[in-house]
Amino acid sequence: MRRVRAVFRNAVIWGAGWAAVPATVFTVLRLIGVVPASVSWHDGLGLAARFGIVGFVAGVVFSTVVGVAYRGRRLAEINWVKFGLAGGAITAVAVPLFLQMMNLLTDGHFIPWHLVLDDSLWTGALGAVAAGGSLKVAQRSLAASPESKETDRIESDA
Repeated sequence: MRRVRAVFRNAVIWGAGWAAVPATVFTVLRLIGVVPASVSWHDGLGLAARFGIVGFVAGVVFSTVVGVAYRGRRLAEINWVKFGLAGGAITAVAVPLFLQMMNLLTDGHFIPWHLVLDDSLWTGALGAVAAGGSLKVAQRSLAASPESKETDRIESDA
């Protein structure tokens, strides 16, 4: 149960982070006049919410893979750059598959792959930043914590 809570917390953080990026970009572009007034704030928030949902799913997938691949290792032993690259690769693959699955479930058919695979670039970049950044933050907080010796291993119970 502890591992499930950790996966859920990670997914919420990823979802919030992924929603914040397009919300910020939309707001800035709207305020400087790049986004026309005919595009409502509601449209921008809807885009951010969709990114948040995809980020949540990417966080679940990534956290699950990390729990299996790095089980029992200390956080200090993991290279945050390689970890970030792995996060980018996992999300670049998982997100287009998720989008196709959602389209199949809601609309009954797949959409052309070129419309989904271009999302791999963005989701891969966001996944890499989220994974590498979150590991680096965790490593720094553990280094500053006096009781880090017992708590810095990735849990193995599911």
